[in-house]
Amino acid sequence: MRADAEQVDPSCRNNRIGYREGFYFDPGSSYNEVRNSLASDLGGGLEIAEGSHHNWVHNNEFASNNMIYNKDQFVNDGGAAAIVVFGDNNEFSYNQIHDSISCSNRFANAKNGHAFDVEAGSNNVFHHNKGWNNGNNFAELTAAINTTWAYNISLGNSFTNHANSKGTKLYNNLFYMPGAGILTCEACSTASVVARNNLFIGDTGIWADGPLVESNNIFWNNGNSVYNTQTLSGSSKIVDPRFVNPAGGDLHLQSTSPAINAGTIESVNAGFTRDYDGKSVPLGGAVDVGAYELR
Repeated sequence: MRADAEQVDPSCRNNRIGYREGFYFDPGSSYNEVRNSLASDLGGGLEIAEGSHHNWVHNNEFASNNMIYNKDQFVNDGGAAAIVVFGDNNEFSYNQIHDSISCSNRFANAKNGHAFDVEAGSNNVFHHNKGWNNGNNFAELTAAINTTWAYNISLGNSFTNHANSKGTKLYNNLFYMPGAGILTCEACSTASVVARNNLFIGDTGIWADGPLVESNNIFWNNGNSVYNTQTLSGSSKIVDPRFVNPAGGDLHLQSTSPAINAGTIESVNAGFTRDYDGKSVPLGGAVDVGAYELR
């Protein structure tokens, strides 16, 4: 599924313009499934409207959805988003999401775009998805309630939890962003975000203007000087996770990795018993930190 643009914007690197969406779930639609599909060259690959619930988006590819909805981005700067969510109780799993990115006149020609744009909704679950080259964020949460993110891999994109989003749970995700910042929590409190068993590779791991709940996470960058705005729990570490070959894109753990058996069982109790590759979790005495289980 794809579409041609209505026009291009020569003032912003000839970015493609058009209100073009692939899959749209109307308000009230429920128990639908999109799987094994490709949505590309659109403004939005898939949108779940407010009032749509209990839908499943599984094993799809969302590629180069890079249109902006309106040339005047102060009128409507939407678009360049793979998946937009307003509804409740939906599940998004095993999707590949890349190149949701556009030029932004509104923000001084900066990159715009998201893999997941969660504008509202409650009790949505996002697991075993992989995203890369997606503008600003792997996920931006505006007014999302009780969302769960587990065993996702984000290469080069951050995670933003805005002020009205509460009950966000992050389990066993891998954020690989050397030289950048990863998790932002605005108007943050212990009711905003729980982060456990995650690997944060970046200059800034967590930027929060208030407390959040975190434990059993590993933080690292090449200079061993990861910045966090809060004191880490005693179970979290700033330490080299010892990936197999990060320069070559292999972010599996070596047998000597400090991430092995360093996690909490909370992710398993939440129902996540397979790693990104489908291995059983845990294989050893405890859950490994990050998206890959070794032993």
